[in-house]
Amino acid sequence: MIPGDADEHGTDRTPGGSPPLPGRVLPPVGGGSPLAGSAGRAISGAGHASPAASGEFGPDDGSVTPPSGSGSARRVSRRRVRKREPRGGTTEKSRRSGRSTSPRPVEPRLPRLTVAERLAVVDRLLDGSVPAAGAVWSRATAWILRIALEQSVDELWTRTEPGLARCPMRAQLLALRVVAGPSVAARTAALWTALSHAAHHHDTELAPSVSELRRWREDTARIAGELATIRR
Repeated sequence: MIPGDADEHGTDRTPGGSPPLPGRVLPPVGGGSPLAGSAGRAISGAGHASPAASGEFGPDDGSVTPPSGSGSARRVSRRRVRKREPRGGTTEKSRRSGRSTSPRPVEPRLPRLTVAERLAVVDRLLDGSVPAAGAVWSRATAWILRIALEQSVDELWTRTEPGLARCPMRAQLLALRVVAGPSVAARTAALWTALSHAAHHHDTELAPSVSELRRWREDTARIAGELATIRR
């Protein structure tokens, strides 16, 4: 290398390949001061790029800007803004799938069965005309009888004391002594307890027999008739 030539860092090197002479910076090609404006800050004395060259600072005001290709810039560019659809409308996903997000219409509730209709279902179960019940027909019969008994008590409170219908069944049985008399209340409580025990499955006990279910069916119909005659 000819003395006075400069390498790629802009520093002189000696003919024998000696290290560059520190402190000397050659002017850029085309003239001009090597330290003019931001170009002077872009080259340090040792030849390394400064923060201005990497884009960490603005041109001259010292403002910080994220370098191009940085992780923060990529995260910002990948971020999507989701558009919210109005509630009950049709979204893009539902349009593609052909489904609507509108609320489903409320189906009308079926009318409540009467006590007589529930007893008729019990008669069909006892006669064996409901083969779909399978092996659980006996406990299903006990459940229906218990529901019919509780419904007859609810109808009594609707006519006499509507506030008692929101109380637990055991509390209603206690209050029944005042309204229906001790005899009817005692028979109602005994039948409700027997039906509740028979409706639940117990591993060490057999299911209720047909004779027991028929007797409970007659007791339920008799008590329901007696409660129906009580008025306020």
